[in-house]
Amino acid sequence: ESIQAAINGADSNDTISIQSGVYRESLNISKTINLIGIGRPLLDGGAINSAIILQADGVSVSEFDIRTTRRTGIYVRSNNNIIYNNTISGCLDGIRLDYSRSNRISNNDINNNTNGITLYASERNIIANNSVRDNNINEESDCGIFLAYSKDNVIVNNDLSNNGDTSLSLRSA
Repeated sequence: ESIQAAINGADSNDTISIQSGVYRESLNISKTINLIGIGRPLLDGGAINSAIILQADGVSVSEFDIRTTRRTGIYVRSNNNIIYNNTISGCLDGIRLDYSRSNRISNNDINNNTNGITLYASERNIIANNSVRDNNINEESDCGIFLAYSKDNVIVNNDLSNNGDTSLSLRSA
């Protein structure tokens, strides 16, 4: 069974446990769920779409290995989500928040992307205890954590190293 099929069949506030293995799909999450990987399942979003798109508020995603998508690993377009203990690599943006607030991004290993974490027009998010390193795939614009037009975010206790142009970039933020 695909992960998306499990999500579609779940009720709001359900916990969905995904066993280890390789899943070649892109997930669109439009209901409040807890998505937990057991044994670090690999989610390969391919080159067409983001691996995970969060459109519902209050989603939790943890314990996944996300890679080889040339889009975004986890694309957040909602509020009050928790993204923790994932490994994200080989993406344009490891994690991207657009017009999102009050999300928590913690304890993730975000490496070998163009940008590790990007916040655009997002506020009151917490980015804590992540390893954000070696995000330097595209030599023109690459960095660890990039904030644009964002305010009131907390960035604390992250390990930032070897991130292209800069480890932390603030633009109108």
